[in-house]
Amino acid sequence: LRAVGGTAAAKLATSLRSGECVDEHMQDQLVVFMAMAGGKSTILLSEPTQHTRTAIDIAERLTAAKFTLTRASVGVGGDDCGGSLEGNNSSSISRESLSVSDGGLWVLQCEGA
Repeated sequence: LRAVGGTAAAKLATSLRSGECVDEHMQDQLVVFMAMAGGKSTILLSEPTQHTRTAIDIAERLTAAKFTLTRASVGVGGDDCGGSLEGNNSSSISRESLSVSDGGLWVLQCEGA
């Protein structure tokens, strides 16, 4: 039980240090809400999972939503993760933070239906 707790804590710490807004378990869950929301939605995430990529494909087939998934560059904001990640706004995410996750950080944007 202690080993499981230690593993969970290490994964949480890595996620928090990376600057991502959602972890790999939440990414695909948000795609549906992004597709259904009016206007533009943006989240900062770790390497997109296959579930996330599949959810994007299905959401685009079933709705008028259009998604873009790009690698985040140094300078992309992520402190508030509240949808204010427009382009390359200034941010406190450092070059070190971007390298915490194996795949770096990604920006998922959606123009909702």
